[in-house]
Amino acid sequence: MSATPFQPNFRTLDLNLLRVFDEVMAERSLTRAARNLALTQPAVSNALRRLREALGDELVRRGGAGVEPTPRALALWPSVREALRTVDDPEAGMNIVDLGLVYVVEVGEKSVHVEMTMTTAACPMADMITDNAHRAIASVAPPDAEIGVHLVWDPPWTPDKMTGIARDHFGW
Repeated sequence: MSATPFQPNFRTLDLNLLRVFDEVMAERSLTRAARNLALTQPAVSNALRRLREALGDELVRRGGAGVEPTPRALALWPSVREALRTVDDPEAGMNIVDLGLVYVVEVGEKSVHVEMTMTTAACPMADMITDNAHRAIASVAPPDAEIGVHLVWDPPWTPDKMTGIARDHFGW
């Protein structure tokens, strides 16, 4: 039986859950995903539970050396990766999600609120990156949605906020 294509509604889904899902899929381990995301393993388990409920699928099952994705999870993963990684930090040559610059994503019926940071307060690309983030959100949000992308400096960005993909990219 082949997996049916699945297109989630990113306008109503908590995108933070997708970041956790993406890391679990990449690592095939809740413990390693938690470490890479600077979260606890119970927080990763809770995020997966919420995503399972939202999508109506188990997504991953315990396997011999970690977790194994369900067919629906395998079909969903490419869409998630594409949606989360459309905005790059041109100086770093990496998307803002893998860099760990996105701290908060709150999606309401008629609003999207994002809190993000830069690797340094002196980043000369901050305006361009936040504008690009706003445009990326606007492309998937309802036309009348209120979109807010706000720079925050607390907590300050540190390399431990990067995903395993970013750490590998930079050789850390």
